[in-house]
Amino acid sequence: MRIPLGEIGIRDRYSPSFLPDLDPLVASLREVGQICEVLLREGEEGLEVVSGLKRLLALEAMGEEGIRARIVKGKEFPPSRAVKVAIAHNIPSGLNLVERAISVDKLEREGVPREEIIRRWLPLMGLGPRMELFMRLKALLRVPDGIKAYIVQKGLTLSGVSPLLTFQQQELEALTPLLFALKPGENKLREILLSLRDLSLREGVGVEEILSEVEGIVQDAERPPGERLEVLRQWLRRRLYPHLHEAERRLDELQKELDLPKGSLLPPPGFEGDRYRLVLSFADKKDFLRWVKRLWEAAQRLQKEEKDPFRELLGLG
Repeated sequence: MRIPLGEIGIRDRYSPSFLPDLDPLVASLREVGQICEVLLREGEEGLEVVSGLKRLLALEAMGEEGIRARIVKGKEFPPSRAVKVAIAHNIPSGLNLVERAISVDKLEREGVPREEIIRRWLPLMGLGPRMELFMRLKALLRVPDGIKAYIVQKGLTLSGVSPLLTFQQQELEALTPLLFALKPGENKLREILLSLRDLSLREGVGVEEILSEVEGIVQDAERPPGERLEVLRQWLRRRLYPHLHEAERRLDELQKELDLPKGSLLPPPGFEGDRYRLVLSFADKKDFLRWVKRLWEAAQRLQKEEKDPFRELLGLG
Protein backbone atom coordinates (compact mmCIF):
# COMPACT_ATOMS: atom_id res chain seq x y z
CA MET A 1 0.00 0.00 0.00
CA ARG A 2 1.34 3.46 -0.88
CA ILE A 3 0.63 6.19 1.68
CA PRO A 4 1.08 9.95 1.11
CA LEU A 5 3.77 11.24 3.47
CA GLY A 6 1.51 14.10 4.48
CA GLU A 7 -0.96 11.65 6.04
CA ILE A 8 1.60 10.35 8.53
CA GLY A 9 1.34 12.82 11.37
CA ILE A 10 3.02 11.11 14.35
CA ARG A 11 6.54 10.08 13.50
CA ASP A 12 8.81 9.78 16.52
CA ARG A 13 6.55 8.42 19.26
CA TYR A 14 8.24 5.01 19.18
CA SER A 15 11.52 5.45 17.28
CA PRO A 16 14.71 5.82 19.36
CA SER A 17 16.65 7.50 16.52
CA PHE A 18 18.82 10.49 17.40
CA LEU A 19 20.73 12.45 14.74
CA PRO A 20 20.54 9.63 12.16
CA ASP A 21 22.92 9.80 9.20
CA LEU A 22 20.53 9.61 6.25
CA ASP A 23 23.09 9.98 3.45
CA PRO A 24 23.82 6.24 2.98
CA LEU A 25 20.09 5.48 3.03
CA VAL A 26 19.34 8.22 0.50
CA ALA A 27 22.06 6.83 -1.78
CA SER A 28 20.60 3.32 -1.47
CA LEU A 29 17.06 4.49 -2.16
CA ARG A 30 18.18 6.42 -5.21
CA GLU A 31 19.93 3.32 -6.53
CA VAL A 32 17.38 0.57 -5.88
CA GLY A 33 14.29 2.31 -4.51
CA GLN A 34 12.29 1.35 -1.41
CA ILE A 35 12.47 -2.40 -0.90
CA CYS A 36 10.98 -2.83 2.59
CA GLU A 37 7.67 -1.39 3.73
CA VAL A 38 7.49 0.83 6.77
CA LEU A 39 5.13 -0.20 9.55
CA LEU A 40 2.41 2.25 10.53
CA ARG A 41 -0.12 2.09 13.35
CA GLU A 42 -3.62 3.54 13.34
CA GLY A 43 -3.56 5.61 16.51
CA GLU A 44 -6.20 7.86 18.05
CA GLU A 45 -4.61 10.93 16.46
CA GLY A 46 -3.81 9.41 13.08
CA LEU A 47 -1.11 7.26 11.55
CA GLU A 48 1.96 6.63 13.69
CA VAL A 49 5.35 5.39 12.50
CA VAL A 50 6.27 2.14 14.26
CA SER A 51 9.36 1.19 12.22
CA GLY A 52 11.00 2.75 9.18
CA LEU A 53 11.28 6.36 10.34
CA LYS A 54 14.72 6.79 8.75
CA ARG A 55 13.40 5.50 5.42
CA LEU A 56 10.52 7.94 5.66
CA LEU A 57 12.87 10.86 6.39
CA ALA A 58 15.21 9.84 3.59
CA LEU A 59 12.38 9.64 1.04
CA GLU A 60 11.09 12.99 2.22
CA ALA A 61 14.57 14.49 1.78
CA MET A 62 14.57 13.13 -1.76
CA GLY A 63 11.35 14.98 -2.52
CA GLU A 64 9.15 11.87 -2.64
CA GLU A 65 5.48 12.33 -1.79
CA GLY A 66 4.53 8.79 -0.79
CA ILE A 67 5.89 5.66 0.85
CA ARG A 68 5.09 1.95 0.74
CA ALA A 69 3.67 0.93 4.08
CA ARG A 70 1.79 -1.70 6.02
CA ILE A 71 -0.84 -0.45 8.44
CA VAL A 72 -1.87 -2.24 11.64
CA LYS A 73 -4.96 -1.55 13.74
CA GLY A 74 -4.33 0.29 16.99
CA LYS A 75 -6.52 -2.03 19.08
CA GLU A 76 -4.64 -5.08 17.79
CA PHE A 77 -1.24 -3.42 18.18
CA PRO A 78 -1.03 -1.55 21.54
CA PRO A 79 1.65 1.12 22.15
CA SER A 80 3.64 -1.21 24.43
CA ARG A 81 4.04 -3.61 21.53
CA ALA A 82 4.69 -0.84 19.00
CA VAL A 83 7.59 0.59 21.02
CA LYS A 84 9.13 -2.85 21.44
CA VAL A 85 8.94 -3.47 17.70
CA ALA A 86 10.43 -0.04 16.96
CA ILE A 87 13.40 -0.54 19.27
CA ALA A 88 13.98 -4.16 18.28
CA HIS A 89 13.98 -3.03 14.64
CA ASN A 90 16.86 -0.62 15.39
CA ILE A 91 19.01 -2.85 17.63
CA PRO A 92 20.67 -4.89 14.82
CA SER A 93 22.07 -1.75 13.18
CA GLY A 94 23.40 -0.55 16.54
CA LEU A 95 22.11 2.03 19.00
CA ASN A 96 24.34 4.87 20.11
CA LEU A 97 24.36 5.82 23.79
CA VAL A 98 21.72 8.53 23.44
CA GLU A 99 19.45 6.16 21.50
CA ARG A 100 19.76 3.62 24.30
CA ALA A 101 18.65 6.27 26.76
CA ILE A 102 15.73 7.24 24.52
CA SER A 103 14.78 3.56 24.16
CA VAL A 104 14.67 3.01 27.91
CA ASP A 105 12.53 6.12 28.38
CA LYS A 106 10.08 5.26 25.61
CA LEU A 107 9.66 1.68 26.79
CA GLU A 108 8.75 2.93 30.25
CA ARG A 109 6.46 5.68 28.91
CA GLU A 110 4.47 3.14 26.89
CA GLY A 111 3.83 0.96 29.91
CA VAL A 112 6.62 -1.63 29.75
CA PRO A 113 7.42 -2.56 33.38
CA ARG A 114 10.75 -1.27 34.67
CA GLU A 115 11.78 -4.77 35.76
CA GLU A 116 11.29 -6.05 32.20
CA ILE A 117 13.28 -3.15 30.74
CA ILE A 118 16.21 -3.86 33.06
CA ARG A 119 16.10 -7.63 32.82
CA ARG A 120 15.38 -8.07 29.10
CA TRP A 121 15.97 -4.86 27.18
CA LEU A 122 19.21 -3.57 28.68
CA PRO A 123 21.06 -6.79 27.72
CA LEU A 124 19.59 -6.57 24.20
CA MET A 125 21.19 -3.11 24.00
CA GLY A 126 24.56 -4.42 25.15
CA LEU A 127 24.30 -3.32 28.79
CA GLY A 128 24.15 -5.24 32.05
CA PRO A 129 20.74 -5.82 33.68
CA ARG A 130 21.34 -3.33 36.51
CA MET A 131 19.13 -0.66 38.02
CA GLU A 132 22.12 1.68 38.25
CA LEU A 133 22.56 1.62 34.45
CA PHE A 134 18.84 2.16 33.93
CA MET A 135 18.88 5.25 36.14
CA ARG A 136 21.98 6.66 34.47
CA LEU A 137 20.38 6.29 31.05
CA LYS A 138 17.28 8.07 32.30
CA ALA A 139 19.42 10.87 33.72
CA LEU A 140 21.24 11.24 30.41
CA LEU A 141 18.01 12.44 28.77
CA ARG A 142 18.10 15.76 30.65
CA VAL A 143 21.48 16.61 29.11
CA PRO A 144 21.15 19.41 26.50
CA ASP A 145 20.87 18.26 22.90
CA GLY A 146 24.18 19.92 22.07
CA ILE A 147 26.01 17.68 24.54
CA LYS A 148 24.01 14.66 23.39
CA ALA A 149 25.23 15.38 19.85
CA TYR A 150 28.81 15.54 21.16
CA ILE A 151 28.38 12.21 22.95
CA VAL A 152 27.20 10.59 19.71
CA GLN A 153 29.92 12.17 17.57
CA LYS A 154 32.71 11.03 19.93
CA GLY A 155 31.16 7.61 20.58
CA LEU A 156 31.38 8.08 24.36
CA THR A 157 30.43 5.33 26.80
CA LEU A 158 28.00 5.52 29.70
CA SER A 159 30.89 5.26 32.15
CA GLY A 160 32.72 8.08 30.40
CA VAL A 161 29.79 10.50 30.52
CA SER A 162 28.65 9.64 34.06
CA PRO A 163 30.34 12.75 35.59
CA LEU A 164 28.12 14.89 33.33
CA LEU A 165 25.08 13.58 35.16
CA THR A 166 26.13 15.36 38.39
CA PHE A 167 25.96 18.81 36.74
CA GLN A 168 22.97 21.14 36.80
CA GLN A 169 21.21 22.20 33.60
CA GLN A 170 22.78 25.67 33.49
CA GLU A 171 26.22 24.17 34.12
CA LEU A 172 25.75 21.75 31.23
CA GLU A 173 24.72 24.61 28.95
CA ALA A 174 27.91 26.46 29.90
CA LEU A 175 29.98 23.34 29.20
CA THR A 176 28.69 22.85 25.65
CA PRO A 177 30.93 25.45 23.92
CA LEU A 178 34.00 23.99 25.64
CA LEU A 179 33.28 20.48 24.36
CA PHE A 180 32.89 21.51 20.74
CA ALA A 181 35.85 23.92 20.87
CA LEU A 182 38.36 21.53 22.47
CA LYS A 183 36.91 18.13 21.45
CA PRO A 184 38.24 16.14 24.44
CA GLY A 185 38.12 12.35 24.25
CA GLU A 186 36.52 10.27 26.96
CA ASN A 187 39.44 10.13 29.43
CA LYS A 188 40.32 13.82 29.23
CA LEU A 189 36.66 14.80 29.32
CA ARG A 190 36.23 12.82 32.53
CA GLU A 191 39.35 14.46 34.01
CA ILE A 192 38.10 17.96 33.14
CA LEU A 193 34.61 17.32 34.50
CA LEU A 194 35.89 15.92 37.80
CA SER A 195 38.35 18.81 38.14
CA LEU A 196 35.60 21.37 37.53
CA ARG A 197 33.32 19.69 40.05
CA ASP A 198 36.07 19.44 42.72
CA LEU A 199 37.10 23.05 42.19
CA SER A 200 33.49 24.23 42.37
CA LEU A 201 32.88 22.39 45.63
CA ARG A 202 36.18 23.46 47.22
CA GLU A 203 35.87 27.14 46.37
CA GLY A 204 32.09 27.39 46.70
CA VAL A 205 31.64 28.88 43.23
CA GLY A 206 29.52 27.75 40.31
CA VAL A 207 30.96 25.80 37.43
CA GLU A 208 29.74 28.57 35.10
CA GLU A 209 31.92 31.08 36.97
CA ILE A 210 34.99 28.85 36.61
CA LEU A 211 34.27 28.34 32.92
CA SER A 212 34.01 32.10 32.43
CA GLU A 213 37.59 32.39 33.74
CA VAL A 214 38.92 30.01 31.08
CA GLU A 215 36.90 31.39 28.17
CA GLY A 216 40.04 32.99 26.76
CA ILE A 217 41.78 29.60 26.68
CA VAL A 218 38.80 27.81 25.17
CA GLN A 219 38.19 30.38 22.43
CA ASP A 220 41.83 31.13 21.56
CA ALA A 221 41.63 30.82 17.77
CA GLU A 222 45.42 31.08 17.39
CA ARG A 223 45.94 27.70 19.06
CA PRO A 224 44.74 24.32 17.72
CA PRO A 225 42.12 22.50 19.85
CA GLY A 226 44.60 19.96 21.20
CA GLU A 227 46.94 22.66 22.46
CA ARG A 228 44.09 24.62 24.05
CA LEU A 229 42.94 21.41 25.74
CA GLU A 230 46.37 20.89 27.33
CA VAL A 231 46.52 24.55 28.45
CA LEU A 232 43.11 24.12 30.11
CA ARG A 233 44.17 20.91 31.85
CA GLN A 234 47.28 22.61 33.23
CA TRP A 235 45.21 25.61 34.37
CA LEU A 236 42.82 23.35 36.26
CA ARG A 237 45.71 21.42 37.77
CA ARG A 238 47.41 24.62 38.99
CA ARG A 239 44.14 25.86 40.48
CA LEU A 240 43.30 22.56 42.17
CA TYR A 241 46.79 21.62 43.38
CA PRO A 242 48.86 24.81 43.76
CA HIS A 243 51.45 23.19 46.06
CA LEU A 244 51.87 20.21 43.75
CA HIS A 245 52.22 22.48 40.75
CA GLU A 246 54.87 24.54 42.55
CA ALA A 247 56.79 21.36 43.45
CA GLU A 248 56.69 20.28 39.80
CA ARG A 249 57.97 23.69 38.72
CA ARG A 250 60.86 23.54 41.18
CA LEU A 251 61.72 20.00 40.07
CA ASP A 252 61.89 21.22 36.45
CA GLU A 253 64.25 24.00 37.55
CA LEU A 254 66.43 21.49 39.43
CA GLN A 255 66.71 19.30 36.34
CA LYS A 256 67.82 22.33 34.32
CA GLU A 257 70.39 23.27 36.96
CA LEU A 258 71.77 19.73 36.86
CA ASP A 259 71.64 19.71 33.02
CA LEU A 260 69.36 16.67 33.01
CA PRO A 261 66.50 16.17 30.50
CA LYS A 262 63.01 17.04 31.67
CA GLY A 263 61.29 13.91 32.92
CA SER A 264 64.48 12.06 33.83
CA LEU A 265 63.93 12.68 37.55
CA LEU A 266 60.66 11.18 38.76
CA PRO A 267 59.41 12.17 42.24
CA PRO A 268 57.28 9.94 44.45
CA PRO A 269 53.59 10.04 43.41
CA GLY A 270 52.08 13.36 44.47
CA PHE A 271 55.46 14.24 46.04
CA GLU A 272 54.43 12.05 48.97
CA GLY A 273 57.13 9.63 50.02
CA ASP A 274 60.91 9.78 50.12
CA ARG A 275 62.12 7.94 47.02
CA TYR A 276 62.89 9.45 43.61
CA ARG A 277 63.55 7.49 40.44
CA LEU A 278 66.06 8.29 37.73
CA VAL A 279 65.10 7.25 34.20
CA LEU A 280 67.93 6.59 31.76
CA SER A 281 67.47 5.78 28.10
CA PHE A 282 70.43 4.92 25.89
CA ALA A 283 71.13 3.14 22.62
CA ASP A 284 74.67 1.75 22.97
CA LYS A 285 77.85 1.83 25.03
CA LYS A 286 78.84 5.26 23.77
CA ASP A 287 75.43 6.65 24.68
CA PHE A 288 75.59 4.99 28.09
CA LEU A 289 79.01 6.46 28.83
CA ARG A 290 77.72 9.87 27.80
CA TRP A 291 75.00 9.46 30.43
CA VAL A 292 77.54 8.45 33.08
CA LYS A 293 79.59 11.55 32.34
CA ARG A 294 76.50 13.74 32.48
CA LEU A 295 75.48 12.27 35.83
CA TRP A 296 78.99 12.74 37.19
CA GLU A 297 78.87 16.40 36.22
CA ALA A 298 75.43 16.70 37.84
CA ALA A 299 76.83 15.12 41.00
CA GLN A 300 79.65 17.66 41.03
CA ARG A 301 77.11 20.47 40.88
CA LEU A 302 75.11 18.93 43.71
CA GLN A 303 78.24 18.56 45.81
CA LYS A 304 78.50 22.33 45.98
CA GLU A 305 74.97 22.70 47.35
CA GLU A 306 74.74 23.25 51.12
CA LYS A 307 71.21 21.86 51.32
CA ASP A 308 69.61 18.76 49.85
CA PRO A 309 67.23 20.01 47.11
CA PHE A 310 65.55 16.62 46.81
CA ARG A 311 64.51 16.54 50.47
CA GLU A 312 63.47 20.19 50.33
CA LEU A 313 61.06 19.40 47.48
CA LEU A 314 59.42 16.78 49.68
CA GLY A 315 59.30 19.09 52.67
CA LEU A 316 61.95 17.03 54.47
CA GLY A 317 64.88 19.43 54.21
